[in-house]
Amino acid sequence: MWTKLSLSSFNLSLPVIALTLILITSASAGTEQVLFRSTNIPGTLIFDSAGNLYGMTYCGGRYNGGTVFKLSPSSGGAWTETVLHSFDPLNHKDGGYPYPVASLLFDSVGNLYGTTTSGGEFEEGTAFELTPGSNGSWTETTLHSFAGLSDGDDGAQPLSNLVFDASGNLYGTTTTGGSGNAGTVFELSPGKGGWTEKVLYSFSPSNRDAMRPIGGVVFDGTGNLYGTGSSGGRGLGAVFELSPGSNGTWTETVLHKFKGGADGGSPFAGLVIDTVGNLYGTTQGGGARGKGVVFALTPASGGGWITKVIYSFMGAPGDGGVPLGTLILDAARNLYGTTLFGGTNKLGTVFKLMPASGGGWTESVLYSFTGSSNGRNPSVGVILDPRGNLYGTAAVPRRGHGIVFEITP
Repeated sequence: MWTKLSLSSFNLSLPVIALTLILITSASAGTEQVLFRSTNIPGTLIFDSAGNLYGMTYCGGRYNGGTVFKLSPSSGGAWTETVLHSFDPLNHKDGGYPYPVASLLFDSVGNLYGTTTSGGEFEEGTAFELTPGSNGSWTETTLHSFAGLSDGDDGAQPLSNLVFDASGNLYGTTTTGGSGNAGTVFELSPGKGGWTEKVLYSFSPSNRDAMRPIGGVVFDGTGNLYGTGSSGGRGLGAVFELSPGSNGTWTETVLHKFKGGADGGSPFAGLVIDTVGNLYGTTQGGGARGKGVVFALTPASGGGWITKVIYSFMGAPGDGGVPLGTLILDAARNLYGTTLFGGTNKLGTVFKLMPASGGGWTESVLYSFTGSSNGRNPSVGVILDPRGNLYGTAAVPRRGHGIVFEITP
């Protein structure tokens, strides 16, 4: 779970801040189909090119340290699960307990990459690769064991997904560790002798900096990295940018410090970036009703960034509340996500945000979870297939169990 931060108001100096609250919610009924029932709670999903789904579970598997799994569709509508790897957190060559918000990542030849929160040589988490074999088996390789403060200034406890740059290097965040023990942004570079890790930035435990990133980072078109700190920035989190220099160093700039109230507070997920460089994200607190917000950061023509709250969640029964998962964008610039609570049954929602004329946004609740065997309280985001159907995961009342679902809008 996340650390709940108290939301309080205080003065904040930023280059440009604009708050736009679009509070009109239009309900739209979607249809849910449960594709798979799991004895563990699955995390964020991804597709391969053949339409198979892949994900991880935080626990379960042969050693109860979590799994990487594949779900394959059949012509009859059923989905078959294959466990590709069971993590063994007591084996110092393996990781354990991958965090639900962290998705897997494919490379161009079909290898999978991800992170675990624990295990590894120093028991501070790992970055790993899974390579498919000709006989259907998969081989796991630990690319890096995070050391935290026990070995220099390395990061510890990565909760996020990884991303590639154009050269095949991997980037991600850790929630703790680093020189300030407030988390890091790191790079993993492949070489003949394996992968080499470099800490690009260590967050500082100060009111001026972001701290403890949970979500991952995203690239813009010029090689800058963007992400969120769940705390710091005077307590309620911040949005940051890392810019590479010619000498291999990276410079951090805090783009926005959340202040609660009408502004958001405590971002849990990472960011998504559109084709023109606008950034979108969510906070789990703040907003008009304290139920969280969706925000946007737009590059200003004269430099700096314009920050807007584009939607403020209202909570049950008509709306969702407390978004935790990372948003996704479709080709029409619509945003999709989930809320942990709210909706008709107070058990969470799947929502859509559509850009409206005049610069506003309109929200539709696509689905309100009903509980029981149909799922409840989704804590991660959704993904889209080419037909516009949404896929995600949710919990069920039986402790530690979950489902994989499809929503047809």
